[in-house]
Amino acid sequence: MIVYRLHGLLKQNRLVERIPDDHPKKIELEGELKSTHEALLKNKIYLESDDKKKKAYYKPKEARLIKTDELVKNTGMAKLIEQWGLFSNYVHAEHIGDRQYNQFYKEKSGLLESISTTIEINQRITSELIFQLCEKYDFAKKWFDSLPKEEQVQIEHWRKITDHLENK
Repeated sequence: MIVYRLHGLLKQNRLVERIPDDHPKKIELEGELKSTHEALLKNKIYLESDDKKKKAYYKPKEARLIKTDELVKNTGMAKLIEQWGLFSNYVHAEHIGDRQYNQFYKEKSGLLESISTTIEINQRITSELIFQLCEKYDFAKKWFDSLPKEEQVQIEHWRKITDHLENK
């Protein structure tokens, strides 16, 4: 989690390079970056790693140590990669997105649109994942069949929207 946070902070820091050093937002960001580096330097995994890994942890090139497509392929649900690809532009920078959400919330502008988009994306991914699990596992199919009809229709609705968008 520290590497993930650090990656997001480093990317954000590159965006504010041209801002004066005494700007409050830049000072706040640099403070977060420093405290995250300090937390990393105390982390057991970091301390027990070789120099090459320590360098990769300290200045991560990726937000995750294991890429999402590799994790999903290991689950045996390769179709999820297609769904993930559809939304990858939105979910690639979750940490930055969280920070932007916090900023929207503080300013109260863009909050409704941001929340609506996030909910819609999550509903689409979740519905596709449910159907993939149902295809792969009997217990998941039994669970889905036991849901009230209204909930089944909602899940099917979000999956059909996703399929329709992919096939355009």
